Amino acid sequence: MEDLIEEGSIDLEDYDIIISATGNHNSNRWLNRYIHENKIYRPCFYLWNEPLDLGCHAAFISLRYNGCYDCFFDRDSTTNELYDRVSFSEPGQVITRNIRGCSNSFVPYSSNVSIKTVCLCIDLIDRYFTDRLNENILVSEKGDAYYFQKAGLKVSEVYSKQNSTIEYISGKDFKKIDCSICGD
Repeated sequence: MEDLIEEGSIDLEDYDIIISATGNHNSNRWLNRYIHENKIYRPCFYLWNEPLDLGCHAAFISLRYNGCYDCFFDRDSTTNELYDRVSFSEPGQVITRNIRGCSNSFVPYSSNVSIKTVCLCIDLIDRYFTDRLNENILVSEKGDAYYFQKAGLKVSEVYSKQNSTIEYISGKDFKKIDCSICGD
């Protein structure tokens, strides 16, 4: 994706919307930076799953509103490790599983979670095209922690504090003042 965009094979301005469903935070952060640096006023929808049925997220991000994808990340004050502030998983855990060595590493999640993620995105896209989105927004759907905790993993405070199954967080509420991409 990055090479195609940088070499000009893909011009993001040619599209009405951009959907990034890679589930890869590094790719999404690159795309977010590219969109901001190049002042691309096409809205971007980011989708990602949490491991082991813990939940899923979809975000609508536009340059027109407060907050960006990079606002979801921060650095641990002790280790300086980058972590996802909106994750349902406690930072610092090894979640990948291996089959026959490191070449087959993967993060386990079910297809049901992917379907829920797509549904969150379709709802956001519908809201966008019917002029019902007037701010950046993160939608988080909380899943069942049974398999996650059975694997000996810990849920984050974000997961524990989310009382409803689906939560909507406004860009003005997730925006980081010191964000290196959209900060003041």
